[in-house]
Amino acid sequence: MQGEADMQSFENRNAVITGAGSGVGAALAAALDAEGANLMLLDRDEAGIAHVAEALGGRPMTATVDVTDTTAVRRAADTAFEAWGNVHLLCSNAGIMPPVLPLWELAEADLAQLLNVNVAAFHNVVRAFVPRLRAQQDRAHVVVTASEAAFESRAFVTAYHASKHAVLALAEGLAQELRFEDTTVRVSVLCPSAINTHLMDDHDASRQGSSGQRLAAVYQKSLERGLGPEAVAQCVVEGVKAGRYYLLPHPEVAELPQRRADAVREDTYPEMPEGLARLITPQP
Repeated sequence: MQGEADMQSFENRNAVITGAGSGVGAALAAALDAEGANLMLLDRDEAGIAHVAEALGGRPMTATVDVTDTTAVRRAADTAFEAWGNVHLLCSNAGIMPPVLPLWELAEADLAQLLNVNVAAFHNVVRAFVPRLRAQQDRAHVVVTASEAAFESRAFVTAYHASKHAVLALAEGLAQELRFEDTTVRVSVLCPSAINTHLMDDHDASRQGSSGQRLAAVYQKSLERGLGPEAVAQCVVEGVKAGRYYLLPHPEVAELPQRRADAVREDTYPEMPEGLARLITPQP
């Protein structure tokens, strides 16, 4: 069900995007720039956001920010509000993928980094920006990037899926809180399936077990065949204009919650999908 629309146009609206140096974040920057928005691009990859800004004619503001650094995120919020006076669209998009391993082999440091980037960083962004979004007179919209992983669990990428479950829960709770407090700030959650990005390019195969290596290879091929980031960005632009909460570039993702509900109702023991299990099982 669609909600009350926030904005029918991004012309001269102010947008902040985290994780803007590549992938979906860079595509969001291009799509919003084409819509006439003023942009502030945040990423820990200084060269990445510089390249994105240059491709857009140097119009966006940029700041090298690690979203796990509370002080840096607050400083970026200060800069945005000092420059513009208000922010209309906030896209919390930064995210990482951990090594593909059984949960008992995942290092404590890898889990901590995953939760810091994928979960705690969203909280940093909310704390830095949302109080000011609530206080401003103009309406605002927060978009957080989750994943289809928010609706299911998967062996060997267990922690990643858990982090996206957490992001979905945080986004849903934030949406309820903002509505209950009768604010003019709305929330959307982006839950794509495979996107043709470099999410897994930095993975060290030597750190992954044999099953993890095979699954990582399957995922890499899936990403290469995935939807282009530009299509995902367009889904966000259209979804925000329509006031939608769930932004689903892959419509089939909407079927996943029902599958889980059926499994709960029938008390089905969790199993990896048969087709995927077959792909990563060693062949004789």
